[in-house]
Amino acid sequence: AAPPAPPTALPPGPPRQEQRKSSPRAEPRPAPKPAPRPVPRQAYAEVATPQAPVDTAAARQQSTEPAHPSADAAEAGENAQADAALSTAPPSVQAPSASRYAASQPSSGAASQAAATWEAQLLGHLERFKRYPRAAQRRRLEGVVLVRFAVDRQGRVLRVGIARASGHAPLDDEAVATVHRAAPLPPPPADIPGDPVEVTTPVDFFLRGR
Repeated sequence: AAPPAPPTALPPGPPRQEQRKSSPRAEPRPAPKPAPRPVPRQAYAEVATPQAPVDTAAARQQSTEPAHPSADAAEAGENAQADAALSTAPPSVQAPSASRYAASQPSSGAASQAAATWEAQLLGHLERFKRYPRAAQRRRLEGVVLVRFAVDRQGRVLRVGIARASGHAPLDDEAVATVHRAAPLPPPPADIPGDPVEVTTPVDFFLRGR
């Protein structure tokens, strides 16, 4: 058998350093730069041209206040209106004085005094003709009847009625009868107007120790 062939010697390779340099190296990719964020136009304007702070209270008050015309314009308008009123107003008429009617019309004080005097006369006249009903005395009935009647200028009684009852029929009937019985009444004075004159007066009934 033939002897094995000796191994063939290979040529020496390049040095390891050169081999490292010559071999391509995968370089890392640079990280992508972030895209610039757009700056809002309003923010940029505020930074570029800073403005002084605005007093919001004063601005709000100014916006709510109504516009007033100038004082000179208002005064001029008032003067023009006054001149127009003076030029178009009719001539003033002087009112008659109260003293021109004093002689023909009685004063209110004189009429009140005359009415008070006549009322006192009526009450005294009716009191003289008043009778206390016996049935009311036995039952011990008391009360005040307010009667209303009309009297003419001669003192004649034209009509009689009850304005407010006493609550006891005998007393109410006697009050109406008293006015009829006392006719003619004292005539009303001239200071009291009206014909006939309407009168409302009380007629009282009290036992007073009877």
